Amino acid sequence: MSKEIIEQRMIKEISPDDLAFMLKYILSGKSTFTIQSTKYTPAKHYTYKFIRSTAKKAVDLPVKSNCYKVYYLYGPDNTKNFKFFALFYSDSYTLIFNPKGGQLSISTHGPRRFLESFFNLLLLGLNSEDLPMRSTLPSTCHFYTTNRCAACGRLLTTPESVELGYGPHCYARRLSEGKGGDI
Repeated sequence: MSKEIIEQRMIKEISPDDLAFMLKYILSGKSTFTIQSTKYTPAKHYTYKFIRSTAKKAVDLPVKSNCYKVYYLYGPDNTKNFKFFALFYSDSYTLIFNPKGGQLSISTHGPRRFLESFFNLLLLGLNSEDLPMRSTLPSTCHFYTTNRCAACGRLLTTPESVELGYGPHCYARRLSEGKGGDI
């Protein structure tokens, strides 16, 4: 993979559906995003957090300045239920799962597979010298940046909530008040 090709494509004007935007967002330093696949019924999604790591904080891990700690959301609290499970190196676009050693639990299989597939699609699209450049993901794969609820300000991570602009409780309250989804 050519880092120069990817960086050149990241310079151009981009939209939120663009692969270059997605990579810039992920590598911004502290990002939270959701990946959804509609190949499954019902659709599956996982939420991840990428945080640029510092060598001072991670003495026991192989951390460099281009390293990001990767967490996945494992519970209902989208502010506290994130679990560390990988490192991502932005100079080589490499994911290393379970860098502390030991066995990964079975509960990380889905989040790991989703993240690997997403990065394969993302980097293939951005680094396609021989292929026509794909600027978006396939129609069955969706990328959502996190957002805040328009009513209460809580973090939104599920695809449905991000699209509505409201969390499930606030949206239900708006419906019961007869306001619907209109702002």
